Amino acid sequence: MSVPSEAGPCAPGGPGDLSRYEAVRLFADRAAAVLPEFVIDNGNGPVVAALCRRLDGIPLAIELATGRLRSLSPGQILARLDSGFELLSGGGPAQPPRHRALEGTLEWSYEQIVEILTFHPEPRDVRRWIGTQVREASHAARQFLSRGGNPHEVHSTVVEGPGGNS
Repeated sequence: MSVPSEAGPCAPGGPGDLSRYEAVRLFADRAAAVLPEFVIDNGNGPVVAALCRRLDGIPLAIELATGRLRSLSPGQILARLDSGFELLSGGGPAQPPRHRALEGTLEWSYEQIVEILTFHPEPRDVRRWIGTQVREASHAARQFLSRGGNPHEVHSTVVEGPGGNS
């Protein structure tokens, strides 16, 4: 999603100019769903722009961040993100299953990338490895779904293997 640049996201037209960025529009929409009175204005516009940049315009990250608006201001959310993404991954068993699955997928992906960089530090080797992994995972997912598998179980089947064991 498009995000505002660091070079003055609110200039010259104020917060209205932020609406041209998909990430900011998503933030505003999701924030209004959590807090109906929430609007992007001159006071919070620069912070919302910075927050969307910090989250790289990732829709799920924006959705998780706006969920925190019940108890934190956009500025507080941004400040807490400086200590990592723990703020967005909290919730434990109470968080929706899709969030736990995403967190597991990201953790697994990170571990795989660290492993490949440890053994193959050359960029072309990393690109080749990633391409192979994507092809294999896509093929496994297509096979699983073509056999009538539940789309919500694709992650566990592809990553952990049938029955949840790698």
